[in-house]
Amino acid sequence: MINSIQINSMYNTISDSNWQTVALVEGWAHYREWLMKVNYFNPYFTLSNEFPYNYGIMFRELISSGCSYSSIEKALKAFTIEEFKNNLIDKYPLRKAQISGIIRPYE
Repeated sequence: MINSIQINSMYNTISDSNWQTVALVEGWAHYREWLMKVNYFNPYFTLSNEFPYNYGIMFRELISSGCSYSSIEKALKAFTIEEFKNNLIDKYPLRKAQISGIIRPYE
């Protein structure tokens, strides 16, 4: 699981009290930035796999599974990844297993 990893970055470690909020917000921003680069400049840009930007990969998978941008943005009204997951499942109850499977490695 991701929270057993010690990450040294400008956010210090993944075990800091606000790491989940940072991961969600930075991951979403990184995903949207990556998408603009791909759409407008070069389709070969890749998403970073370094914390907290690696959460962009999670958002790409959620979009690919059928979650909308607006639903994800509404679900981001959360301080923890668990809250985010539950907010998203509330929007897509029939995709609970799929959403949980995508988010599980990032909890």
